[in-house]
Amino acid sequence: MITQYGAAKAGAILVNVNPAYKTQELGFILDRAGVSVLVSARAFRSADYVAMLERVRPDLPGLRHVVLLGEAPEPWATCWMSSSPGPTRRRRGPAGARATLEFDDPIDIQYTSGTTGQPKGATLSHHNILNNGFFVGERERLGPSDRICVPVPFYHCFGW
Repeated sequence: MITQYGAAKAGAILVNVNPAYKTQELGFILDRAGVSVLVSARAFRSADYVAMLERVRPDLPGLRHVVLLGEAPEPWATCWMSSSPGPTRRRRGPAGARATLEFDDPIDIQYTSGTTGQPKGATLSHHNILNNGFFVGERERLGPSDRICVPVPFYHCFGW
């Protein structure tokens, strides 16, 4: 939730990526979601994200910046200032985003696993996510003294 909140404060829409995606799925969602800045680990388990990105990047003209964790990234200000404004009010930079951010604005795009074809995206607002959590708590009859451990991945809707 902290990453999502930080992305929203920066005026960005967070696109969660399943670390098990294959190269084709990764390229598909980066293109479909219009990702312009990607923050990624270099690898996870047997997945070499650097090699995967090298294969798909020529087909992603909108992907302007890739920041690999653990390396000296180019300054975030440079990433932000060189990003061109998009068609929505969300892409006005951090100060503009905070000034115009509404509870029902898109904040997160989550994709399916793609096991039955190409991954399909669902765009969620902050209100959607909090409302889902609220009603799950109501259905489970959770109270103020209850605590819940959510051992699911953050790229999954239930993980939020």
